[in-house]
Amino acid sequence: MVVVVVHGNWVQACEMDEGSVEKLMQRAHLYESMEKYKLSVADLKKVLKLEPTHRMATLTLNRLRKMLD
Repeated sequence: MVVVVVHGNWVQACEMDEGSVEKLMQRAHLYESMEKYKLSVADLKKVLKLEPTHRMATLTLNRLRKMLD
């Protein structure tokens, strides 16, 4: 899957491997920076399914859930 992210004046296109924890974390942070919190949460949940003890995903997910409540 190719993901195109528009942020400000730049566009990023990258191949998205849904099994890559690193790519999912990058995309989650991009979504967060664009205030697309629900999309970020979805990626963070995918990370935790692949790697249940991923500390940064857990911390970020908890923070975003508090913001969305």
